[in-house]
Order: sequence, then structure tokens, then C-alpha cells
Amino acid sequence: SFTMSGGTISNCNAVKFGGAVSNVASFTMTNGNIKDCSAPIGGGVFTGGTFTMNGGTISNCKAVQFGGGVYNLKASTSAGKFTLDGGTIKNCNADKGAGVANISSDNDVADFTMNSGTIDNCNATSIGGGLYNEETGVSTMNGGTIKNCSANIGGGVIISGGGMIDESTGEIIPTSSTINTKCKFNMNGGSIENCKATSNNTKGYGGGVLAFYATFTMNNGTIKNCSAPHKESASVCLFANATMYADGG
Repeated sequence: SFTMSGGTISNCNAVKFGGAVSNVASFTMTNGNIKDCSAPIGGGVFTGGTFTMNGGTISNCKAVQFGGGVYNLKASTSAGKFTLDGGTIKNCNADKGAGVANISSDNDVADFTMNSGTIDNCNATSIGGGLYNEETGVSTMNGGTIKNCSANIGGGVIISGGGMIDESTGEIIPTSSTINTKCKFNMNGGSIENCKATSNNTKGYGGGVLAFYATFTMNNGTIKNCSAPHKESASVCLFANATMYADGG
């Protein structure tokens, strides 16, 4: 196990996973800074184990592919559990999931829970500025703030249970007629604000939240001041058999 309670890890680069930290056991961050690190996957932190962030900052980290700040992976031999209880992930970049990427393989369930803290000003060149949740991943937002994030489509949060995206146009291409019932984003509190989809055409969907082949449940919380070229989807966009349940917020 590794506990980071202070200090700084900076200017580190990985060939494959985790620019600053690659965790397959247990990592707890209570303070300190991870900054200016990069990797193809998980620019700041790659975790296939258990990662709890109670404080500190992950900033200015970059992934070529997934997870500029944090990449959380659940596979058959890994835990894949990331809990954000405090601290800040900011100014991170990636192709997909600039702040956090929560991804599963082999029908296992990657678990990202945000109870507090901030994901701020993270920018994806493709999809999922603040959070990218894919396949059988489950992300739950109980508190905290995702703000000022952007992507070609899905500026704040994207929930992708399947399908394909034409990254040159931002168009979502259906590949199935059925929903992936394991791919979920549950919003019980917190806020998604000032996020935007930046595609240069009218197929720039989901300034706040974009879901396709997935389930978005909003029990509480706030989505505000988000924008997208496709104006009907500035706050929330559901596409390709996605389902939304709203009991509050």
C-alpha cells in the first residue's frame, strides 16, 4: 500500500500506465501534489486497485488516450475502485476522460464514487471532459463539483455503454438496439456546471451529461450553465436507447 500525505510528484512520464502513480494494490492520497505528469493511459494516476483521494491536488496531467487525471480500471484480476472524498483534479487533458476515466473489461464493474472534491477545467479532445464512464463502469456522484470542463461531445460527463463515435463530426453511430444495463451514472448530489461540448457542428451533444446505451439516474444535485452546439442537449442528452430516471435535482 502507498499513502501520500504531502510532498510533490512532478514532471514524470510513463511509457504505458500512470505518469506519477501506477497502483494495483491500495493508494490513499490525503494531501500533496501530483502535477505535470503524463502517460498514454492515466496521466496522473493509473489504478487497478483501490484508490481513495481525501485531499491534495492532481493537476496539469495528460494522457494520450484515457484518463488525464485518473484512470480507474476494473478487470478480472483487479479491484477497480476509486473514491473521491476531497481534493482537486484540475487542468488535466486526454483524448477521452480528461479528469477521470472509469472503465471496465470482461463484464466486471469499475466503481467510481465522488462524495466531495472538485474536477475542474479538464479538457478532452474527443469525449468526456470531466468524467468518461465506459462499458460496465458505474459512477456515482453524491457530492462535489465537476465544473469548467469541455470535450468535443460530453463536456461534463459521458456514459458510454456501447456504440461508436465519428470523432471528426461528433456523430454517435448506433451499433445495437439494446441498452447496456450495467453502464450507469447515478447522481445523488453535487453539481455539474459551466461545462460545454465544443464540436464545431450541430452534432456536438451533451454540454453537461451525455448518455448512450446506458442509464443516467438523477435523484438530486444540479446541472447548470452548460452549453452545446446541439442546443436541445445543452444540459443532458440521451441517445441510442439511453434511459434517464429523474426523482429530484
